Amino acid sequence: MSYSDDDDDPTTNVLEGDVGHSGFDDVEQDEPRTSASAFLQEAGDEAPFVHDQSSPPPFSSHDEGEHDGEHHGDSHFYPSAPTRPTATTASVSQQGAKEGPMSSAKKRGYGDDDDDLKRDDRSSKKDTRKQNGQSTGGDASTALFGRQAQARPRQPLQTKVLDPKVVGVGTSDKHVEYQVDTVIEPSLAQVAFDGHTKFSVFRRFSDFYWLRETLEQRYPGFIIPPLPDKTLPVVQDNLSERFFLSRARSLDYFLAHVAAHVVLSRDVAVKDFLIAEQSRFEQVRKPSLTSDTAAPAAVQVVSTATAGIFEKVLDWGQTLGTTLNSTISGAARVGAQRRERDTSDDRFDEAQRYINELEPKVKFVYDTAKQLVEKNQTLSKALHELGLAFTNMGQSEQQPQLSEAITELGNICNGRDGLSILMNLQAEHEQVKFLEPIEDYVRLVSSAKQALTVRTRMALAYEYALGDLTLKRAAREKMAPNDSRIPTAEEDIREAQLRLESAKTDFEMVTDRVLKEVERFKREKSQDFKALILQYVQMQIDHNQAVEMLWRSVLPRLHSVRTPNEHETGAGMDDV
Repeated sequence: MSYSDDDDDPTTNVLEGDVGHSGFDDVEQDEPRTSASAFLQEAGDEAPFVHDQSSPPPFSSHDEGEHDGEHHGDSHFYPSAPTRPTATTASVSQQGAKEGPMSSAKKRGYGDDDDDLKRDDRSSKKDTRKQNGQSTGGDASTALFGRQAQARPRQPLQTKVLDPKVVGVGTSDKHVEYQVDTVIEPSLAQVAFDGHTKFSVFRRFSDFYWLRETLEQRYPGFIIPPLPDKTLPVVQDNLSERFFLSRARSLDYFLAHVAAHVVLSRDVAVKDFLIAEQSRFEQVRKPSLTSDTAAPAAVQVVSTATAGIFEKVLDWGQTLGTTLNSTISGAARVGAQRRERDTSDDRFDEAQRYINELEPKVKFVYDTAKQLVEKNQTLSKALHELGLAFTNMGQSEQQPQLSEAITELGNICNGRDGLSILMNLQAEHEQVKFLEPIEDYVRLVSSAKQALTVRTRMALAYEYALGDLTLKRAAREKMAPNDSRIPTAEEDIREAQLRLESAKTDFEMVTDRVLKEVERFKREKSQDFKALILQYVQMQIDHNQAVEMLWRSVLPRLHSVRTPNEHETGAGMDDV
């Protein structure tokens, strides 16, 4: 049976079974926190772009009805409990690694995923869940969360994306939904969420893309967190569960970064995405030409005049089949005029160099880490085969003590607590806790480049407007005093002047925004990479200690083996 994860996606198969997932961190009292008041005030100069100064606070009941012209402040539209039953947590490992050295390794750091978001009625709803749909399944070694160490202060608005589930089984609308849980600090909840502190909704993959596209349109120049590709691979059943769990982790990365952003998180589209019931959310997403569903005027940051200018320039460039850079360099042909450079241009050039140099370096780390994961997966299979070989050899050995020692060595390699399982678990942890976060950063760097491109576009629109005004003034000066076209020409000059002022304002706003975003990106990258690398190093230490412990466990039996020559001399392997 096939399904679609998104309306445009190809189809593939799905597995049945429960999915392993984790909820929010249990944060200790001394953990750094960002207060709700600081969170609401930190947006600074960006706030007017989100809401008019005369409008209510962010996330107010006024905003809730902004999309359809109605007041929807009642909590009926924003339920605090999930309407779809949730699954029970999966077992620690479907490979049976529950005891012995493997369990010891786990206690030292393996599988330290966050505690589940507790719900009293979880077990009673398990049967109902199976009737309503099929989970994509999951393995605790690929658990959704805990893949990256906590590097930043806890935010007042926290989100989790978990529990991918197939819905619409047996219908033409078969697709995957993801559970989105939100926890709000009480002080923020009182201001913006009618006092409710917990929400749980279900969103499909295309909903995430809608949210990102909405934010990208409303906030040009911001580094909008990335999303994974839409394309679904054609995979076997045993791989599809891993794919959707991996996708859920990337969606969680996207939403967590949006929620932590002091401006993006305050947008009404984010609130609707996080807490609106399905019926209301469908109204929000429904395309409409009415003003009620359009973005508020306050968030239309780039003026219509600038957008129109840039469209003309791009049309010219596309006609010639040129790229954006060649369009910029050749813009003078359509009347663009070079503006004077200032200090912001130097800062922008430095930011552009930084991002351009960072991109291949992060990609190289990703490619190398991916090779290491694949190597460990191959080594896991090789150790399994080696264990079988030792077991067969031990069974054919006639000396009882040596036979037992070699057989035990086989069990060490491919037993339920053996090296093969441990190596496979290490590969999965490297995949989840290092490789995937690095891949997310590769996408994030690409998003940063997109933000820089917006500034370049605004510069081009500004220079075109400048050149357009210059051309219109020159044309006016050539007219005779009694030329009948003078009134029209002067009106054209006034309109061109307005477009220039608008383009200049947009350019300066986007420039300031992009430069601040790149500085924020640098700070957060330093924090994230420090935490990520520290976690990776500790993971390697824990793994190698567990491997050493397994190899050492067979030494006493091997040392106790007495060969025929040792029987004659009275010496054993311990004496050799």
